[in-house]
Amino acid sequence: MTRSFWLTTAARAAVFSATICSGHAASAQIALGGTLSTDATTSPDDDRSLEEIVVTARKFAERLQDAPVAVSTLSGEVLATRAIRDLREVTKLVPSLKFDSDADVRTGVSIRGVGQSSDVNAAPGVGMFVDGVYQPSSAYYIIPFFDVERIEVLKGPQGTLYGKNTLGGAISIITRDPDDKLGATFVAEGSTGPQIVANAALNVPLVADVLGNRTSVFYRYSEGLQKNRTTGGNADERRDFAIRSRFVLTPGENFKSALSVFYADLQSAPFAYSLATGGINDPVDNVTKNINGLVVSKFKSVNLSNSLEVGPVMVTAITSYDKSDVDTLGDADFTRVSALRVSGINHRKTFAQELRLANASGTTSNFRWLIGGYYNDDRQRSNSLTEAAFPVVGFRPLTTGAKRETGKTYAGFGQATLVLGNLELLGGLRYDYEKRDNISTSLNGLTRVLTNFDASVTSKAWQPKVSASYHFSPDVMAYVLATKGFRAGGFNAITAPLALASYQPERTTNYEGGLKTELFARRVRLNSAVFYTDYSDVLQNDAIRGTDGSLTIISRNGGKARSYGFELDGAVKVGRELTLSGGYTYLNAKNDQIPAGGVRRRFNSFSPHVFNVQGDYFHNVRDGLSFGLHASASYLGKAPIGTEIVYRDAHTVVDASADLTFQNVTLSVFGKNVFDEKYYTSFIPNASTPLRIGAIGTINRPAEYGLRLTGRF
Repeated sequence: MTRSFWLTTAARAAVFSATICSGHAASAQIALGGTLSTDATTSPDDDRSLEEIVVTARKFAERLQDAPVAVSTLSGEVLATRAIRDLREVTKLVPSLKFDSDADVRTGVSIRGVGQSSDVNAAPGVGMFVDGVYQPSSAYYIIPFFDVERIEVLKGPQGTLYGKNTLGGAISIITRDPDDKLGATFVAEGSTGPQIVANAALNVPLVADVLGNRTSVFYRYSEGLQKNRTTGGNADERRDFAIRSRFVLTPGENFKSALSVFYADLQSAPFAYSLATGGINDPVDNVTKNINGLVVSKFKSVNLSNSLEVGPVMVTAITSYDKSDVDTLGDADFTRVSALRVSGINHRKTFAQELRLANASGTTSNFRWLIGGYYNDDRQRSNSLTEAAFPVVGFRPLTTGAKRETGKTYAGFGQATLVLGNLELLGGLRYDYEKRDNISTSLNGLTRVLTNFDASVTSKAWQPKVSASYHFSPDVMAYVLATKGFRAGGFNAITAPLALASYQPERTTNYEGGLKTELFARRVRLNSAVFYTDYSDVLQNDAIRGTDGSLTIISRNGGKARSYGFELDGAVKVGRELTLSGGYTYLNAKNDQIPAGGVRRRFNSFSPHVFNVQGDYFHNVRDGLSFGLHASASYLGKAPIGTEIVYRDAHTVVDASADLTFQNVTLSVFGKNVFDEKYYTSFIPNASTPLRIGAIGTINRPAEYGLRLTGRF
């Protein structure tokens, strides 16, 4: 963390946000019972009802059952009990959410089949927000979760309130605020691999009822679970470290200021591709690259949020500055022969400012309103080098490239809600304008030909939303909505051919209807939604041979597409000690119009059928002594995978754990993927390199077993 980074951040925060305010809703301290499908993971009391869930999906706190939007939540207790530390693990509990990755530099997230982009240079289609701050790229998807209050997964386009690049949905991560008690927590874990995980948090009330601090740290080391047949070592070793410190100032009832500082250093081996000699449905641990390589991802961020109530108005301001550095070195031919290797750097700086005016938190008016503005300044610099081995002279540059990219976004938005008895009517509108400029150059080391590229992509979009909801009773609510979303245009990697150097915005229109119910004195909760989505200029990932001969993942526009589906989430409280829960998503998606020269295929790799089930049992033996049993199973039906029409068979992954709590200490034994189900998480049927043409893929983590010790003081 350089001195200039912190000085720049502090100056900008002081100018833009010191006297205004920030998101009372996003930082409200709310005790949640977990997700709709997992809210039994806090010990039950005498009440036999399911715990009430509160969300802030609409920028203010409300009951999940009152929000006319499809949203799943995971509480901090759920994350801790099931050892969920990244987005990949969240997919086991949220069937509409899908995570794809073949390396830390290639990750993609989709909701309802919308949004996936595994290119770190491309705009994501599912926006991720931490304490109300938009995370600039898909590189942030790999940051581990720790000391989190809750996670909200909003399904369907969320552009009206959340802005660009949320046409698939939004993932909102809310970290823990400090409280008024001196305390600490720690977790120490060891598992097969071997892998060790440790994280701790210290809560300090610096000035009673006025100023507090909560600092948390995370460390993970994994030796890896996949052998490299060439080097003899493991191909997927990783080492992660992260720290967050959050200060909250509340000098009076009407003002709150929160300052968060975050740093992460994540190191892993890239591209652990296995040669898929057995085909897509017979995964073989066959990593043969001659070097493991290294991806070093460093993240630094500061955000300042201020909230101030002025009479009936709540003024909210969020100022943020993010910096990421991703450096990569890897084998590009995926064979034992030292023939082709790639290296690159990607540096990014993003400054953002949001200002909102809305009803004050205690307002009881039947008319609720919100207006705001948003500004984002994004700057990227990347270099790439591809080297090939030549007889006698050894490695020499094959292609060298450099790129500078800048982007500025301006947005204005508003939303109004009118409550007429049991009927609620909502209307909202947002306008986003983004311009991205790209200057790049590449040099072919063989032909000595220099290629320059200088271009701009402008993205403009209106993102309206209308909805109506009706409460048939306090426990039964139905809603309908229509909304639009878009993903901004942008540029591909330096190694992409000039004809594919850029892509245009993708747009969606979504229609949805839902029913939310709680029955039998809140012992049963059942929420459902049906949706239909139209796409234009749909973005797809392709694996091509780049200008340097290496495998290059690009984004390109397709034609028109549509999808429709159904979601169901439910939970049942059986007595005081047992909760059963689960979720199901059905999705049907296809291309309607293919551009000239295109290929007809499914435009996403989401399975038509995905479901999960969970069971959580708690028993108090006596005061200060209890035990719990937890199990979950997630099923993914047969689905297309990769960049061509190939299908992966259905598979089921089962996790289980048991814990014993004595006073403030919990000992847990756990297993993940306990039946050692094996499948490809990414697959490229025709990975063309100078040495071979064939299929490659990355394989999921095998069975993992371990012990965890948790303490609270």
